[in-house]
Amino acid sequence: MDWRMSRGRGTKKRQPPDKPDTPESYDEGILDEVRQLFNKVREYSSPSGCEWCLPDPSIALCDRPWNHPPLQALKNSLNEVKDRLSDKDLSVWHQHTCFTNRAGVITSHLRETANAELCTQAWAKFYEIQGTFKLLSETALQNGEFNSVHLCEAPGAFISALNHFLQSSRLYCDWTWVANTLNPYHEANARSCTIADDRLIAHTLPWWFFGSDNTGDIMLQKHLLELQAFVSNMRRVDLVTADGSFDCQGDPGEQESLVAPLQYCETVCALLLLAPGGSFVLKMFTLFEHSSVCLLYLLVCCFRSVNVFKPATSKSGNSEVYVVCLDFKSKDDVRPLLSKLIRNYGPDIISTAALFPKSCIPSSFLRQHEEICAFFHELQINTIQENLQLFTSMTAEQRKRLDQLRECAAQFYVQRFQVQSLSRKRWVCRGGSLAWGKPCQRKQMGSFNQRKEMQFKEWRQRLAHGPYQAWIEEHFQCEEGHGFVLTGPAAECDLNAWFSHVGAALPKVRSSAFCDPELLDMLNEALDERTLVLKEQPLAKNTPECGSCSIGTSSPASILNEICSIPDVASCVVLLGNPSWQDLPLSGTKLQFRPGPSYPEACVFTLHDGDPLHQHKLLSSVSAALCGLSEGSALVVPLCSALTRFTASLVLTLHLCFRSISFRCSVCGPPVVLLCVGFSSVPQISTILQGVLDRMRTLEPGRQLLQFAPMEELIREEGEEGDGPTVGGGRGGGRGGGGGCVISFCPSRNSTHSGPAVTERIKDHLQEEEKATVMAVTPQHLHLAEVIADHFISVWERFDRHGNGWIEAKELESFFWELETVLRGTNTDSANGALKEKMQEFMKKSEKNTEGKIEMSELAQVLPTEENFLLCFRQFLGSSIEFMTAWRKYDTDRSGFIESNELKNFLFDLLKKTNRHYDDKKMNEYTQTILRMFDLNGDGKLGLSEMARLLPVQENFLLKFQDGNGYIDEQELDALLKDLYQKHDMEADTDSLASSKKSIMALSDGGKLFRTELEIVLCKEPPV
Repeated sequence: MDWRMSRGRGTKKRQPPDKPDTPESYDEGILDEVRQLFNKVREYSSPSGCEWCLPDPSIALCDRPWNHPPLQALKNSLNEVKDRLSDKDLSVWHQHTCFTNRAGVITSHLRETANAELCTQAWAKFYEIQGTFKLLSETALQNGEFNSVHLCEAPGAFISALNHFLQSSRLYCDWTWVANTLNPYHEANARSCTIADDRLIAHTLPWWFFGSDNTGDIMLQKHLLELQAFVSNMRRVDLVTADGSFDCQGDPGEQESLVAPLQYCETVCALLLLAPGGSFVLKMFTLFEHSSVCLLYLLVCCFRSVNVFKPATSKSGNSEVYVVCLDFKSKDDVRPLLSKLIRNYGPDIISTAALFPKSCIPSSFLRQHEEICAFFHELQINTIQENLQLFTSMTAEQRKRLDQLRECAAQFYVQRFQVQSLSRKRWVCRGGSLAWGKPCQRKQMGSFNQRKEMQFKEWRQRLAHGPYQAWIEEHFQCEEGHGFVLTGPAAECDLNAWFSHVGAALPKVRSSAFCDPELLDMLNEALDERTLVLKEQPLAKNTPECGSCSIGTSSPASILNEICSIPDVASCVVLLGNPSWQDLPLSGTKLQFRPGPSYPEACVFTLHDGDPLHQHKLLSSVSAALCGLSEGSALVVPLCSALTRFTASLVLTLHLCFRSISFRCSVCGPPVVLLCVGFSSVPQISTILQGVLDRMRTLEPGRQLLQFAPMEELIREEGEEGDGPTVGGGRGGGRGGGGGCVISFCPSRNSTHSGPAVTERIKDHLQEEEKATVMAVTPQHLHLAEVIADHFISVWERFDRHGNGWIEAKELESFFWELETVLRGTNTDSANGALKEKMQEFMKKSEKNTEGKIEMSELAQVLPTEENFLLCFRQFLGSSIEFMTAWRKYDTDRSGFIESNELKNFLFDLLKKTNRHYDDKKMNEYTQTILRMFDLNGDGKLGLSEMARLLPVQENFLLKFQDGNGYIDEQELDALLKDLYQKHDMEADTDSLASSKKSIMALSDGGKLFRTELEIVLCKEPPV
């Protein structure tokens, strides 16, 4: 039999070991070790009758730093063991410890089973924290409102994990969040401190606080106070998380001291923002230094419960722990000390003094702290020593046991924390958050000793021995600029949303959203080197250049001749005053030379195109040229580089005005020239550019205009749709967008503030154009039937959590209660009329339902006649055979999905079978409603498993997966094949069944046929 492989699934899969179905099925020794893995927590507890109290603020930050000998002994002991890792190749050691990590497959297991957004190790850690501690206060639940602030949050996994937890836990509240991190788009932020992964940030920018400097540095005092103002319209802040750290690979033994100032700033921020009863989650590492001792004592005095927790999903060989603080007492007690901490706030907050004198720390606290440190010290030491022993020798029995531990831990995690699958429509970024950003993470290669040695090598050696050799060879062979063309004019974007974004002036371009970070590092080092040479030898000739400097460059004559040879270009403006360009014997096209921007010779400075004076001259010359161009003209624009958001904004502006843009490298003059061909006037552009120039002229010293086009436009891939996923994942239905940064998990019973109220909270920090976008929570004009349909779908999704197409009959009363609540909230009187009668009638019928399952198509009876068209399919969809016949007509390539533009015809065929005919307008309405119901991942394609929810319960092949494990085994497949033969009135002989089963199981993963593989089977012609 010829079974087609689905796209991207041709690689050989790892065959997992045979494993039991539940954690309880494992050997008791395995299960006991896994239980211990999830029980690494210690709580501080003040002695009976002796409450720990804050010292007098007057003595804070006065004493010199101090040590506690027992803790220093633990530190030295740990570093001695760590030193044994210094000669290990980091990539090889990492691979080894990933295998020995008992929780090593939890994240991948969650990706397969939970459909978690941005499912990283950080996601798994925070979900575990939420499942272990009660972070949501009773006050938040009673008010129906939950507000959280997330510090040092990039890439956003804590946010997505919190969303998943709230959505799947049915906690009835409106959630509002604000996040902070070092801005991955700010060119002055060093990549050693900045996480470049912007997959979630790119889609939720209005809810990320980067401060007036636009750096996102939360260690600046002004940013602390600005953040307080940013969230001031929240009624209360219920949760603050702080997941910050630095790259400490250069000095791992001092990680605790290096990160301490950041932890202090995060803590001060949390104490400033939190409301009484709130929670605080702080990432820390070892707790041996005075900075950690004092910080922990501060926290136990401010919160009623403080726990040090090592999540199972945090690798047990590292020092990472999370301090989970519950039930914040009150700001009144800590206010005097907090005022002093704010005055001293910044990276030097504890550089010269300890927070508290050692004499002020109670001995009872110190004893508990020693015990807690010793507990986690022993766990880490044991793990490292075991890893070292297994690194040199691992038996087959040890490997098998580790496999069992890992599989058991994954199942234990899902069971203990009741992790449920979440529809993409309920993600923070509905429809997916992976479409734009390209994460450029810093990857450590080689052993610690090798990396220390590499640090002292010059950039040429690092480049030659790094991962870029193949890229360099390709670079040598290509002709610069040819084949790289922006075709346009670009698709229309909302120019009303463009605004001038001002921040701190750039001292240096250390990072760029448009360049490989490591290459930029080496380029800056090369430029620094050349600058130093020229300073020492001002009359020296140019330093030796690399081989690529003369590769693929073009002469001015060849560049201008290329433009002149384009048939429909009658005139061209060249923004270059260089004599080597002006004195060229060219004829044909009318050339006009205008003064262009100045640029440093060979651009030997690490500010690149970030120099404000250069930017102003560049923009001025381009703006003036555009005003004088005629339709169809060409423009030649010089660039020294295009690393900044400012220059990228300018290139996007040109992209909106020209048919095509390419670049060439010139042998003289500027390093790069843009060739812009086929001008088409965009009147609003001139106004925008003039406004930018006016803003640049009025800037205060130390300030710079960083960008004037929205970042979402600058990082969107060419050809991508303009409408990104809806921010916030609200319950607004399919057309109106989500709820901004507010997410309603239930139509609010007590709270009346939703999207617009949240907009009010952040209005002082968004441009007017952005505010209008946030306030567009629901369509302004909705007919009654549309409101009902949208909210029916909204309520349905909360009950049909797994997307099976049915809900339990026992849930009907709750379903109808929520539906009525929603409708009343939209001014629809469901308490009177036919709708309530239908609800009551259906409740009576459901009592006779022996299967205990109510399908979507059945429950759609409560909708008005014009909205319950799903009932039209009930007669026709009595058999999956007819459904598959219609499906195959449109799924011509047997890929398992049909395009959304084919859906209308597909539905037309289904309705035709029931002798129902509708005009195009009605069919378009039905098509859009089906899309809202069944396009779960928002990709504009309808998968077979999504559309199969139309089938009656007894016919729905999705029920083969109703046990929640995501696959069927060989025995279940045998039953499915017999059903298929029976429906075709074919006799199922043993040989045919065996042959069919063998071919199908060839697609399986270790004897398990997952839903995707079953779709491949069903999309083919029947196997008989």
